[in-house]
Amino acid sequence: MTCQHPSCSFDIFSSCINHCMQNLCLIHLIDHGDIFLRDFTDLLDHLDKSTCILKQETNFAETQIIQRRQYEIERINRMYDENQEDIRKRLAFAEAANVLLKDKQHKLIKSKQENECYISQHDLEQIKSYSIQIKNSSFEKQENKNKSITNFEIINEPKFMISNILKTYSCPLIQPNVFGITLEHNIRFDCDGSTYNKSHLTRHLEYYHRMLPECALRLRNAIVNGQSSLDQIKLFSDNEIILNKEFFSDCTLTNATNIFGAQSSLSILMHIPCTKKQMALASMINHFQYYHKLKYNAAKKIFNAMKNKSLTSDIILFETNERIGSQAAKENQILTMKLLAIFVLHKDVDKKVKILQEEFNLESFGYFQRLSIQQLFGFSARTVTERTALGTKQSVEADQTAKGFIHIYVRPDGLASVIIADSEYPQRVAHTLLSKVMDDFTNAYPPSSWANMNEQTGKMASLSEVLRKYQVTFLYKGNFQDLAKREITVAERQKIGRFFYRFRNGESGADVYDRVSSFMDSLFREMDGNLMPNSNILIVSHGLFMRLFLMRFYRWSVEKFHTLENFNNCGYCILERDDQDGSFILKTELKIFPERKRTAMKDLKEKFSEQSFNEEIITTSYTRDTKNDEKKND
Repeated sequence: MTCQHPSCSFDIFSSCINHCMQNLCLIHLIDHGDIFLRDFTDLLDHLDKSTCILKQETNFAETQIIQRRQYEIERINRMYDENQEDIRKRLAFAEAANVLLKDKQHKLIKSKQENECYISQHDLEQIKSYSIQIKNSSFEKQENKNKSITNFEIINEPKFMISNILKTYSCPLIQPNVFGITLEHNIRFDCDGSTYNKSHLTRHLEYYHRMLPECALRLRNAIVNGQSSLDQIKLFSDNEIILNKEFFSDCTLTNATNIFGAQSSLSILMHIPCTKKQMALASMINHFQYYHKLKYNAAKKIFNAMKNKSLTSDIILFETNERIGSQAAKENQILTMKLLAIFVLHKDVDKKVKILQEEFNLESFGYFQRLSIQQLFGFSARTVTERTALGTKQSVEADQTAKGFIHIYVRPDGLASVIIADSEYPQRVAHTLLSKVMDDFTNAYPPSSWANMNEQTGKMASLSEVLRKYQVTFLYKGNFQDLAKREITVAERQKIGRFFYRFRNGESGADVYDRVSSFMDSLFREMDGNLMPNSNILIVSHGLFMRLFLMRFYRWSVEKFHTLENFNNCGYCILERDDQDGSFILKTELKIFPERKRTAMKDLKEKFSEQSFNEEIITTSYTRDTKNDEKKND
């Protein structure tokens, strides 16, 4: 085959992967490589120019805002000085008026007592003069009060800055008893008084303070018209209902076979039927989209019906064959629950926090986003650590950019670990990793060195390995059994054994046994570290996990595992600790398959009591030989 470049007859050398994907000869392959490099260079130059322009605009904006700040400080200082001088003058006038008042009152009393007039026309004129001055002063005060702080002229200020000031308004609901709103109205009063533009102020009053839309609009109009909470204006009566009692609502997707008329392709939806209750009505569209994987148009249609109070169980919103699921919710979709970042930090006695080591996995973000995301994660980890008490674990929702959770554990010794993961990542797994990361860091760096370590000086190699290893990949849809092949599957499992048989696309008992081992390592680590002294530990699991836990804990053989029946539904098993030697004794009698029971109960007791704890056990600090105890009891 010949080169695909026009008017070239040479043989093909390779494909132009980076440029045009054509099969080219060596000469034209080099030419296309040069063209690609030139285009790439031009793109970089364009980006560099754009970056320089952005930097210049940012510096100019910074200069403008500094000037603006200085101007406002000077203006406020001038207003303060003027008001202070006015207050001083008014106070001196009030003191002079008070002296005059006492003198005239004394003359009046004396005149009444002695039946002689000590009051002249001059005294009357003085009183009138003082009254007129007080009246004029009150009018001036009222006029100054009615002037808005925004009605001042700014010289050489950008017009867009003036526009922003004129269109922002502070929320007055930082305390009760404003505009007639009291605690009996049951709305929120924990607002920080932030400023909003006209439309955002309405949304703030509706969604944060949970006011009815018409009440929020009435209050917003009063604020926009310049009315202040200090004016003692009463917009709402004491008995008026302003709380939106329908602010919270239950999810309406409770029918897995019929969603308001739609019956086709419902299997691609997630978490149906839904059990979520008392969610904010304003967040329902996001709940339908991201939790149930509905299309936006379908989610909005259901939301509008809920908002208009027209949604009933028998209402028809969709056609029978209409597909309301999003394309992202495909059958058997394989998803990855991501660990985005891991931090190791130290919090000293002064509550100062420093990051000792960090690792990131930002492949899910765009190239130009990664630096800002990395800085955001670092700031979030530091802030959450500062606000978390020693010896405390918690999980908080991350910034909307990350759409995940921040999991943190601050140990009593000041060492802290933070994991930032997406919202689907299991919290339990994350908190187990927190303990593991800090244990590994303690082994690498002794506690005495933490206070003297500088930022980003930790070089623990296992941190990046943890970040890579614990990315969880899973299959969304269930692994349904084929009823036609069920008998064959059961026969194969009996032939191979329950411990080693692995279901199709599933796990074997041996796979679960490995997971039990990892879980026990974490459990023993916390027990050895006295993180749960004198505590009862409750493990909730499936019956298979319980049997494999006992098998791993007491080192039973595979043959013995095969003789055990599964636990009943809501069954339990008790291991009791002996305070003398720290070992654990099995207190629950286990069930055995009927065909494998011994004819004599004595043999059964030897098999599962004495041998289970003596012959087949490699003695550890967590198990014990109960043979001597049973002899004592006999």
